[in-house]
Amino acid sequence: MKSKAHTDGGIAAAPQDESAVRASIWGFAGMALLLWLGVIWAAGPWAGRHAVLLGGTALLMLMFPPAVRLPRGWWIAAAGFLFAGCLAFLPAAMVSSPAWRAPLGAAGLETGGLVAIQPQFAIESLALFAITLLGGLWLAGHRPSPAGLRVLALVFVSGVAAYALLARIMADDPSRHYGFFPNRNHTGTYLAMGSVCGLGCIIQAIRDRHIPTIAIALVATTICLWAVAAWSISRAGVVLTAIGCLLWLMMLGRSYLDRHGWWAVTLILLTAGGLFLIADSGVKQRLTDTIDRAAAIRAAADGSAPDIDDRPASTTTTRDLDFRIPIALDALAMIRDHPWTGVGAGHFADVFPQYRRLTAVANDSDALHPESDWLWMAAETGLPATLALAALVALANEADQFIFSSYAEAA
Repeated sequence: MKSKAHTDGGIAAAPQDESAVRASIWGFAGMALLLWLGVIWAAGPWAGRHAVLLGGTALLMLMFPPAVRLPRGWWIAAAGFLFAGCLAFLPAAMVSSPAWRAPLGAAGLETGGLVAIQPQFAIESLALFAITLLGGLWLAGHRPSPAGLRVLALVFVSGVAAYALLARIMADDPSRHYGFFPNRNHTGTYLAMGSVCGLGCIIQAIRDRHIPTIAIALVATTICLWAVAAWSISRAGVVLTAIGCLLWLMMLGRSYLDRHGWWAVTLILLTAGGLFLIADSGVKQRLTDTIDRAAAIRAAADGSAPDIDDRPASTTTTRDLDFRIPIALDALAMIRDHPWTGVGAGHFADVFPQYRRLTAVANDSDALHPESDWLWMAAETGLPATLALAALVALANEADQFIFSSYAEAA
C-alpha cells in the first residue's frame, strides 16, 4: 500500500512504501541498541568499543539504506565542516603561530611544522567526526511511521531506565561514582534525556488511552527521575530534567490533552518534585551548597558579608562557584589564537594547558574539554568549521519542524 510523500524544500516527510517504513524502524532500533551498548561500555577499552560501534553502524547502513534523499544544502554544510576542519594541516608558518610554540621548541619539545602538533592524532579524530556526521545524515534519511516513533521512544526510555538500574546494582560505591560514564555529568545528561522523553511517552500514551503503554512509560520514567534525584550526583542532570520537562509542556499547548490528561500530568510532576524535596541525596546537597556559595558571593559584593579574613576562601570569588566560567574564558583565548584553523581535531586537552590563566587559580584538575560542545568544536576545528556545523544543525531543525508536523497530522 502506497503512502503519499510530502516534501518541503527537498525534505520528504514520509517514505513511499511500507517496506521503507519498516526498514527505517529497524534501522533506528539497531542504532538505539548500538548506542545503548556504547553507554554501558563507555569506560571500556577505546579500540574495542569503537570497533563495535563503528562496525555495527556500517552494517546497519548497508542493511537499511536511507528512505529519502537529503537536500543538497545538508551535504554542502557537512562537506564544508570537514574541509574547514582540515585547515589545521596547513603549515604553521602560513597561519599566525602562537607565542608558546617557540619556547617549547627551544626547550627541545618539537611541535612540528603544521598547525596541528600531532597530525596523526588529528587525522584519526577528524575521521571519527566524519563517520559520526555520516551516521547522523544516514539517520536523517530515514522516516519511521508515527506509531513506530512512539515505540522507539518507549524503547529508548526503557533503555535509560535499564542503564540506571544496572549502574546502581554494579556500582562498587554509588555514593562516590554512579554510572558507566567516567564523567558524572554525562550520566546526568543521559538520565535527563530519558526523563524528558519518558514524560513525552506518558503524555502521548494518555492521549491515546493505551493503558499498557502508560504503565510501562510510568515505571521507566519513574526510575529515570529517581536516578536523577537520588542516585546521580550531577547537578546538570537535575537542571536539564527540570528545564526540559517545562519546555516540553510549554511547546505542547493546552489543547493537546483534555482536562483529565493535564490533571494526570500535574500529579506526576508534583510527585516527582515532592520526592526530590524529601530525598536525602548527594545531588540535593550539592545544589544546596551551590546556592549557599552564590548567596555568600552576592553578600560579599554588597558588603554585607563578614570580613574577607573571616570567610572561607571558596566564598571570595565567582570562579569557585562554577569552573565552567573560567574554562570558557580560557578556551576563548585559544580560539583567538587559531580562529580559522583551530588547534586540530582532538587536540584541546593537549594544547589547553598553554592557555590556562583563570583556570590555573580556580581549579587544579585537568581540563579535557571546555564544558561546551560549540566552544570545543571552535577550539579544535576553527570558526569556519563550527559555522558550517551550525548551518547544518539549523537546516536539520527547520526540516524537523516540517516532518513532525506532518507526522502529527498523520497520527
